[in-house]
Amino acid sequence: MAIDGPEVSRAIYGYLAPDETYDAYLFSVEEPVTRAIGVIVPARDEHAGFRPELTLLAGETEVASIADPGLSERKTEWEPFSLTTFWEGGEQEIAFEPGVEYELRVEPGDGYASSGRYVIVFGGPEAFTASESVRTLLYLPVIWFGAYGGAPPHWNWWALIPLGILVAGIVLITQALVRRSRKRGGSAL
Repeated sequence: MAIDGPEVSRAIYGYLAPDETYDAYLFSVEEPVTRAIGVIVPARDEHAGFRPELTLLAGETEVASIADPGLSERKTEWEPFSLTTFWEGGEQEIAFEPGVEYELRVEPGDGYASSGRYVIVFGGPEAFTASESVRTLLYLPVIWFGAYGGAPPHWNWWALIPLGILVAGIVLITQALVRRSRKRGGSAL
Protein backbone atom coordinates (compact mmCIF):
# COMPACT_ATOMS: atom_id res chain seq x y z
CA MET A 1 0.00 0.00 0.00
CA ALA A 2 1.33 3.43 -0.87
CA ILE A 3 1.40 5.95 2.00
CA ASP A 4 2.65 9.48 2.53
CA GLY A 5 6.19 9.73 3.89
CA PRO A 6 7.46 10.66 7.34
CA GLU A 7 7.83 14.40 6.73
CA VAL A 8 5.04 15.03 9.25
CA SER A 9 3.66 13.13 12.22
CA ARG A 10 1.60 10.21 10.96
CA ALA A 11 -0.17 7.12 12.31
CA ILE A 12 -0.92 4.13 10.06
CA TYR A 13 -3.53 1.80 11.57
CA GLY A 14 -3.26 -1.78 10.36
CA TYR A 15 -4.04 -5.40 11.02
CA LEU A 16 -1.71 -8.29 10.28
CA ALA A 17 -4.19 -11.04 9.44
CA PRO A 18 -3.54 -14.67 10.43
CA ASP A 19 -2.89 -15.72 6.82
CA GLU A 20 -0.40 -12.90 6.07
CA THR A 21 3.39 -13.07 6.37
CA TYR A 22 3.73 -9.28 6.53
CA ASP A 23 2.04 -6.00 5.61
CA ALA A 24 4.01 -3.65 3.33
CA TYR A 25 3.84 0.14 2.93
CA LEU A 26 5.64 2.09 0.18
CA PHE A 27 6.71 5.72 0.42
CA SER A 28 9.39 8.22 -0.54
CA VAL A 29 10.49 11.65 0.68
CA GLU A 30 11.00 14.86 -1.27
CA GLU A 31 13.91 16.12 0.82
CA PRO A 32 16.26 14.59 3.42
CA VAL A 33 14.50 14.06 6.73
CA THR A 34 15.27 12.19 9.97
CA ARG A 35 12.34 10.79 11.92
CA ALA A 36 11.56 8.28 14.62
CA ILE A 37 9.49 5.31 13.44
CA GLY A 38 7.85 2.94 15.84
CA VAL A 39 5.02 0.49 16.28
CA ILE A 40 2.43 0.24 19.03
CA VAL A 41 -0.16 -2.46 19.74
CA PRO A 42 -3.54 -2.14 21.51
CA ALA A 43 -3.09 -3.30 25.11
CA ARG A 44 -5.66 -6.09 25.04
CA ASP A 45 -5.44 -9.72 26.12
CA GLU A 46 -5.82 -10.86 22.51
CA HIS A 47 -2.57 -9.04 21.66
CA ALA A 48 -0.50 -10.20 24.65
CA GLY A 49 1.69 -12.39 22.42
CA PHE A 50 1.74 -10.06 19.40
CA ARG A 51 5.06 -8.22 19.28
CA PRO A 52 5.42 -6.98 15.70
CA GLU A 53 8.67 -5.73 14.25
CA LEU A 54 9.30 -3.27 11.45
CA THR A 55 11.70 -3.88 8.58
CA LEU A 56 12.64 -0.92 6.40
CA LEU A 57 13.95 -1.65 2.90
CA ALA A 58 15.37 0.62 0.22
CA GLY A 59 15.06 -1.52 -2.90
CA GLU A 60 16.43 -4.91 -1.86
CA THR A 61 18.67 -3.42 0.85
CA GLU A 62 17.59 -3.60 4.49
CA VAL A 63 17.97 -0.15 6.03
CA ALA A 64 16.67 -0.96 9.52
CA SER A 65 15.10 -3.68 11.60
CA ILE A 66 13.05 -2.35 14.50
CA ALA A 67 12.27 -5.17 16.90
CA ASP A 68 9.95 -5.22 19.88
CA PRO A 69 11.82 -4.83 23.20
CA GLY A 70 11.21 -8.54 23.77
CA LEU A 71 10.69 -10.13 27.13
CA SER A 72 10.90 -6.87 29.05
CA GLU A 73 7.74 -5.52 30.66
CA ARG A 74 5.66 -3.64 28.09
CA LYS A 75 5.08 0.03 28.77
CA THR A 76 1.56 1.32 28.14
CA GLU A 77 0.36 4.66 26.89
CA TRP A 78 -3.19 6.03 26.74
CA GLU A 79 -3.90 7.58 23.37
CA PRO A 80 -6.93 9.91 23.66
CA PHE A 81 -7.39 10.29 19.89
CA SER A 82 -8.04 6.57 19.41
CA LEU A 83 -9.54 6.10 22.92
CA THR A 84 -7.21 3.14 23.41
CA THR A 85 -4.32 2.14 25.65
CA PHE A 86 -1.35 0.85 23.64
CA TRP A 87 1.73 -1.19 24.41
CA GLU A 88 4.85 0.50 23.14
CA GLY A 89 6.91 -1.58 20.73
CA GLY A 90 10.20 -0.94 19.00
CA GLU A 91 11.20 2.54 17.84
CA GLN A 92 14.19 3.91 15.99
CA GLU A 93 15.28 7.21 14.46
CA ILE A 94 16.08 6.89 10.75
CA ALA A 95 17.46 9.26 8.09
CA PHE A 96 15.52 9.18 4.80
CA GLU A 97 16.87 10.36 1.46
CA PRO A 98 14.95 11.67 -1.56
CA GLY A 99 14.87 9.60 -4.73
CA VAL A 100 14.55 6.32 -2.82
CA GLU A 101 11.39 4.23 -2.67
CA TYR A 102 11.17 2.77 0.82
CA GLU A 103 9.21 -0.31 1.78
CA LEU A 104 8.19 -0.60 5.41
CA ARG A 105 7.11 -4.08 6.45
CA VAL A 106 5.22 -5.07 9.57
CA GLU A 107 6.09 -8.66 10.50
CA PRO A 108 4.91 -10.83 13.42
CA GLY A 109 8.18 -10.55 15.36
CA ASP A 110 9.27 -12.79 18.21
CA GLY A 111 6.00 -13.04 20.12
CA TYR A 112 3.93 -16.22 20.15
CA ALA A 113 1.09 -14.57 18.16
CA SER A 114 1.48 -13.99 14.44
CA SER A 115 -1.54 -11.75 13.97
CA GLY A 116 -2.97 -8.59 15.47
CA ARG A 117 -3.76 -4.90 15.27
CA TYR A 118 -0.93 -2.38 15.18
CA VAL A 119 -0.23 1.29 14.58
CA ILE A 120 2.91 2.49 12.84
CA VAL A 121 3.88 5.89 14.19
CA PHE A 122 6.09 8.48 12.51
CA GLY A 123 7.37 11.29 14.75
CA GLY A 124 7.62 14.84 13.51
CA PRO A 125 5.66 18.07 13.33
CA GLU A 126 1.90 17.79 13.00
CA ALA A 127 0.33 19.27 9.88
CA PHE A 128 -3.12 18.42 8.58
CA THR A 129 -5.00 19.73 5.56
CA ALA A 130 -8.74 20.36 5.82
CA SER A 131 -9.53 17.27 3.71
CA GLU A 132 -7.24 15.07 5.86
CA SER A 133 -9.00 16.34 8.99
CA VAL A 134 -12.46 15.56 7.56
CA ARG A 135 -11.37 12.07 6.42
CA THR A 136 -9.88 11.41 9.85
CA LEU A 137 -13.04 12.51 11.66
CA LEU A 138 -15.15 10.22 9.47
CA TYR A 139 -12.72 7.32 10.12
CA LEU A 140 -12.61 7.79 13.91
CA PRO A 141 -15.36 5.25 14.73
CA VAL A 142 -13.39 2.60 12.81
CA ILE A 143 -10.31 3.43 14.90
CA TRP A 144 -12.27 3.54 18.17
CA PHE A 145 -13.65 0.05 17.56
CA GLY A 146 -10.37 -1.41 16.26
CA ALA A 147 -11.88 -2.36 12.90
CA TYR A 148 -9.02 -0.91 10.87
CA GLY A 149 -6.99 -2.84 8.32
CA GLY A 150 -9.67 -5.50 8.00
CA ALA A 151 -9.61 -6.45 11.70
CA PRO A 152 -12.82 -7.62 13.31
CA PRO A 153 -14.44 -4.89 15.45
CA HIS A 154 -13.57 -4.80 19.14
CA TRP A 155 -15.95 -3.20 21.65
CA ASN A 156 -14.59 0.00 23.21
CA TRP A 157 -16.62 1.51 26.06
CA TRP A 158 -14.74 4.80 25.77
CA ALA A 159 -16.22 5.32 22.29
CA LEU A 160 -19.67 5.78 23.85
CA ILE A 161 -18.63 9.21 25.14
CA PRO A 162 -17.98 10.92 21.78
CA LEU A 163 -20.74 8.91 20.08
CA GLY A 164 -23.19 10.00 22.78
CA ILE A 165 -22.13 13.62 22.36
CA LEU A 166 -22.58 13.32 18.60
CA VAL A 167 -26.05 11.80 18.92
CA ALA A 168 -27.07 14.42 21.51
CA GLY A 169 -25.82 17.17 19.19
CA ILE A 170 -27.81 15.79 16.26
CA VAL A 171 -30.95 15.55 18.42
CA LEU A 172 -30.52 19.13 19.69
CA ILE A 173 -29.93 20.52 16.19
CA THR A 174 -32.94 18.60 14.84
CA GLN A 175 -35.14 19.92 17.66
CA ALA A 176 -33.97 23.49 17.02
CA LEU A 177 -34.70 23.15 13.30
CA VAL A 178 -38.17 21.72 13.96
CA ARG A 179 -38.98 24.57 16.41
CA ARG A 180 -37.74 27.13 13.93
CA SER A 181 -39.79 25.57 11.16
CA ARG A 182 -42.92 25.54 13.37
CA LYS A 183 -42.44 29.19 14.34
CA ARG A 184 -42.16 30.21 10.70
CA GLY A 185 -45.21 28.13 9.78
CA GLY A 186 -47.23 29.40 12.75
CA SER A 187 -46.63 33.11 12.10
CA ALA A 188 -47.86 32.82 8.52
CA LEU A 189 -51.35 31.77 9.68
